[in-house]
Amino acid sequence: MSSRASRSPRSVVAAVLLVSAAAAVAAGVVVGTTTVLVATGVYAVVAGVVATLVTRSQVRAVRRQWAGDRALQASAYRDRVKARSQEQIAFAEDMAAKVAARQARVERLEAAIAAAERRRDELGQSLADEQERAAALEAELQQLRQALAASEAAEKRARAELVAWESEATRTA
Repeated sequence: MSSRASRSPRSVVAAVLLVSAAAAVAAGVVVGTTTVLVATGVYAVVAGVVATLVTRSQVRAVRRQWAGDRALQASAYRDRVKARSQEQIAFAEDMAAKVAARQARVERLEAAIAAAERRRDELGQSLADEQERAAALEAELQQLRQALAASEAAEKRARAELVAWESEATRTA
């Protein structure tokens, strides 16, 4: 809206009254009689008062119109601010939900990591136990091999003794 108000018929009427009052006073001065001067003076005062009342009503109307425009602007601004506030609240709620979802995901991942670390420790312990058992079995196997080798050596000696005994028995026989 423009800050300059358009001319209204009231403004034109007030201007015509003031111009006619000035013309009447000028005519009264030209005529120069007291009666005409008094009559034109009274007419000028009455025309001035009427012009002032008409102008005052016009100013009131313009002020009411401007106040209405300001009220409409304030209402539109209030609606924009309300909508913007609602958008900001929705955005904040959306961000809070996203943050909560990510936090929950982080917590789940941390729990999964902790479980995996516990499982790794358990498997590490199981591996250590199995390595100890394998070492014990390896030592036992080594002992069995040595015992087998000793048994085979003893068997060879026993055969050799048996062969020697049989050969001596066949010679003596």
